[in-house]
Amino acid sequence: MTSPILQIPTTISEIDKLISDGVQESLHLDYKRSAAIDDGKFDEIARDVSSFANSDGGILIYGVEEEKHLPTCKDAGVDHIKYNRERLENIILSRISPRVNDLQITQIPLNETKSIYAIAVGNSFRALIKLQIRSTISASTSSVNRWRIMNLKTLGQDDNLFAHC
Repeated sequence: MTSPILQIPTTISEIDKLISDGVQESLHLDYKRSAAIDDGKFDEIARDVSSFANSDGGILIYGVEEEKHLPTCKDAGVDHIKYNRERLENIILSRISPRVNDLQITQIPLNETKSIYAIAVGNSFRALIKLQIRSTISASTSSVNRWRIMNLKTLGQDDNLFAHC
C-alpha cells in the first residue's frame, strides 16, 4: 500500500534521504512534528488520516520538521513506549467510520525510546469516511463526553478539518 508517488519509508536512511533530497509535501505526503502525537491531539491525527482516505491516499510522517512544505530535519521523535504502533492504530480507527481498511503504520526507531512513524493511508473506494470527533461538555461539576459524526464531504476548508495546504 503506497501513495501514487511514494513508497512508505521504513528506515532512518530513507527518512534522511527525503530530507536531503528536499522532497516537498504534496497531496500525497505530509510531514508532522512528533508533538502532533500527544494526548488531546488524537482528533487531529484522525482528521489527517481521514482526509487522505477521502482523497487519493498518502503518507503522513510524524517526527520530521518542515518549513514552507520542505522537510528540514528529524525531531526528537515520538515516545514509542507511550505511543506504540498498536496504540496509534487504535486511536485512529476508533475515531473514523467506516473503518479504514488500507492503513499501514511503520515504526522507525531513532533510539531506545523514540521513533518516527510513517502512516500510509489508501483511498477509500467504498464510502465516504466520516470522522467521529469527541467533545466534552461541562455540566456543573461533571463532564459529559459525546461523539459528533461529521460528514467530511459537507464540510468546507473553513471548518479547519484539513491540515494540508
